[in-house]
Amino acid sequence: MASADVVGSDLESEDEEDKFEIHKEIPIAAPNEADSSSDAEDDLTLIHFQTLQWKHGNFRSKDFPVKGDYTPSIVKTPNEYFAKYLDDDFFEAAANCISHVSEEEQKKNRFWRIQPVIDLVRNRCKAIERKEKTAFSIDEQMIPFLGRCPVRQFVKNKPRPVGLKNFVLTTSDGLVLAFKIYQGNTTPLKDRYLGLVPSIILRLAETLPQNSYLYFDKYFSTIALMNKLTSLNIDATATIMSNRVKGFDFKKDSLMNRGESEEVVRTDSKLCITKWKDNKSGLMISTAFGRQPETEVERWNNTEKKRSGIACPAVGKSYNENIIGVDVCDQIMEYYRFFVRTWKWTLKAILHLFDLAIVNSWMEYRRDYYSQNLRGKDFIDLLEFRLNLGEYLITGTKKRVLEETECQEKYRGRD
Repeated sequence: MASADVVGSDLESEDEEDKFEIHKEIPIAAPNEADSSSDAEDDLTLIHFQTLQWKHGNFRSKDFPVKGDYTPSIVKTPNEYFAKYLDDDFFEAAANCISHVSEEEQKKNRFWRIQPVIDLVRNRCKAIERKEKTAFSIDEQMIPFLGRCPVRQFVKNKPRPVGLKNFVLTTSDGLVLAFKIYQGNTTPLKDRYLGLVPSIILRLAETLPQNSYLYFDKYFSTIALMNKLTSLNIDATATIMSNRVKGFDFKKDSLMNRGESEEVVRTDSKLCITKWKDNKSGLMISTAFGRQPETEVERWNNTEKKRSGIACPAVGKSYNENIIGVDVCDQIMEYYRFFVRTWKWTLKAILHLFDLAIVNSWMEYRRDYYSQNLRGKDFIDLLEFRLNLGEYLITGTKKRVLEETECQEKYRGRD
């Protein structure tokens, strides 16, 4: 899991190449008339934004996202939560679906073998309640696999860098709301005129309500994407690479002290870019937060050999607190992950989705438990939750009727 101070580590190498190609120019051509008209309107909007200038100023920050805002629900059993993701009739439905997939569909969808599992888990994730003025984050999640796979990826600096790449939308506390597994050029995405990576953000953000706060890192962010999210009434905050910011020169790193920040605002006052120097300097772009109000955060001082406070802009505080949702989910999944030695990527992907469904089920249980103001020893932790769920899946609704004494008598009878 990433540390709470994400900005410093996220921007250590701003000049490195993008993971995917980001289109600098927007094509005018469109596949059909309907798409052409909508794309043309977006092009006019983007051309208008490109004519705006940057200047020094004070960006008016909005209120911070609301945390813990959800409708209380009755606490259920572990199998009732998990059944929302994968019900008892899943295996029969999956077998019937695989047998009726056409060759043409197999070419379009490289995940056709596991599509029933993907659909069941994703549909339940999409059904989870979302409220406006709350924080959501998007990041990459790896499905670990070292064998041969046509869509296997390598992502640098990940704890498990090799495997299938999964783009995940979560709440700030790690509850998965949507995901899209990357399968190359055949990945079904809309709005590709902004580039491949921005189209992933727009696809995952389709289910978010207006006035939501969305956070993502520098590999996704472009100014054109921020403009598009603004038109959708979604407030976005992200780190951004320096080569994607043009039209203004920030102060050099050598001339900035630790804790110092610099802010520029676009002339329409809808977008702000802040440069903040922590351990290293980084650029943050936001449609919701600027430098003010500044807060104080503690950092280790090598000169004084103790922790001391430095100034932190509002955009940095908000980003560090809400970007860690996917990292929290990854950490919890790693506690009791299914470990199976296999060269079949389909099995690895299915087990990963099982883990994701179990973790999401437990998070929903934990949320409902605390929403009822319950405190005591009856809380079920993740390990016990998985054990109860495993016993239910093995025995069904029947209880174990074989007592320990009966087991001993059986073993004695064999001697």
